[in-house]
Amino acid sequence: MNPMTAIKAIVASVLSLSLCITGVYATWAYSEGEAIPDSDIIDVSLEEITFGPPEILHISAVALHATQNAHNLNVHFTHPTYLSAGVNGSRTYSTVTYKVTLWNNTPMTYWYLGAQWNDASLNNALIGNGLTIITKDVDTDTTPTFNTQDWIPPYTTRDIYVTYQIDAAAVNQDLLTLINLRFGKKVGSVHDKFLAILNDKESDNGYYYLAEYFDQRYKEDKSMAIANLGEDKAFFDRLFGGDLMINMDGEDVPVTVMIRRENMDARTTGDAYNNGPSGCEYVLYITVNAEDSPTGKAITYIMGYSTGGVGSPYGTWYHLGQMYEGTAEPELYRDSGEYAVDYENWVASKKDYSFIDGWTYKVGYEQGDQYDKYTTAEQLMSAADQDVFNDIDNSRFLQTIWKVVNNKNNYNKPGYELLRVAFENAAPFYNVYNGGQEVKVKRNSTRSEIIPYMIAIQDAYNYYLEVNP
Repeated sequence: MNPMTAIKAIVASVLSLSLCITGVYATWAYSEGEAIPDSDIIDVSLEEITFGPPEILHISAVALHATQNAHNLNVHFTHPTYLSAGVNGSRTYSTVTYKVTLWNNTPMTYWYLGAQWNDASLNNALIGNGLTIITKDVDTDTTPTFNTQDWIPPYTTRDIYVTYQIDAAAVNQDLLTLINLRFGKKVGSVHDKFLAILNDKESDNGYYYLAEYFDQRYKEDKSMAIANLGEDKAFFDRLFGGDLMINMDGEDVPVTVMIRRENMDARTTGDAYNNGPSGCEYVLYITVNAEDSPTGKAITYIMGYSTGGVGSPYGTWYHLGQMYEGTAEPELYRDSGEYAVDYENWVASKKDYSFIDGWTYKVGYEQGDQYDKYTTAEQLMSAADQDVFNDIDNSRFLQTIWKVVNNKNNYNKPGYELLRVAFENAAPFYNVYNGGQEVKVKRNSTRSEIIPYMIAIQDAYNYYLEVNP
């Protein structure tokens, strides 16, 4: 076999692996970088093969970080993100940790989906039954998180620490595993475009065009959802300026998009139908078909939006926290013969999401978990009395803001007025006790009410600190 045939065979055998998803968690440490100039690219030649740094997200280096009661160690990586590791643990809970450097050498943003493997390959069948693999930012971190920090921006490197732990069923065995660290493309551009539409009160295809179309639909058949399918497609084309596509693995693929306008939290904030329900939030669903998704299964991303004015239907619109990921079987959309996401049965993926100032909240966790267990879109938008609000109290974040706003020495400082206004606008959602010694979020505040205000306070505080070092 000639060298070229051998190389092709190896690549084909790696790429043909059928991989399944498992529960692996990650947080990240990263360093900002830039694209390498052409003048700095070193080409390596092997006979007729010439290559430079590939324009993909890939593993660029692996190094041993720490080990305990483990031996017969070896580790290799194959582009783009395959990691092969061998280990023998002499005791239960023996561990070996590798530092894996990932390089996103593309103009696109990626996010971590988790480790995947084929149980039939090597000793992979022992993963979860004798061998535990955990990915995180440092080997001392025991917090499983999937946050906005999991994004890998263009031309950026990030380090991930992969720990192999030997459990009782696999002690004193030479184990060889092959896993794939999987990543997907960021789809936030569609969400950001929709936010711009909500806040566009002047264009012919802006907010009023959207609101009037929902009013018309509700008047016709009480419908509170529209999609880029069937008779609604022309409306979507005008609203977004053409067919909606997102980039998956370097290829633009079509997506099914559904928008709901419904009161998700039984509060007055939000929009109002003409002679219909009021206090309605907008929820945007973007579904990537199974054949186009990085996991091989249909994935639906959702984002909620609410107005920033208390009781004001035409105020400024905000993202309600994170973009959530989940799944649902598609259902027939009206009489179009096409299928859209079944939003009533949409279930959030099991993940952690960042909230404010480093705090996180969990969704999709099983009953009995000590954290939040919100799975449906309705639960995500309307949840009250959550651990995340306790986190705000415990962080003394609002107390800190109260002291700044009420300190007379700050009255003429740059950024003070912006911070004061943001704090006072959020006043309906917290109580102040003992002259500012206790500032607590009200327990009947819902996520869709409080998140925009907490974000506004955080942004104003960051600006205040920036101009008043």
